[in-house]
Amino acid sequence: PRPLCIAVGFEINRIPTIYPQGHDIGMDALVTERALQCTGHSGLEAVDAQEFGQRLRLLKASRAAIAG
Repeated sequence: PRPLCIAVGFEINRIPTIYPQGHDIGMDALVTERALQCTGHSGLEAVDAQEFGQRLRLLKASRAAIAG
């Protein structure tokens, strides 16, 4: 299965988009000094620590199930 991809950075370095290309890898989550964010239906969604952990565990389990 595809590994979880979690970006770590600082809020000051955020930009609206990187204009992703075909070779770019989408992130499942983003961690900054201000927030924990997970991908949702409309992009990144700020979540609390408990929700962050739950979403990543569910994502990991679903990818493992798909891989067989």
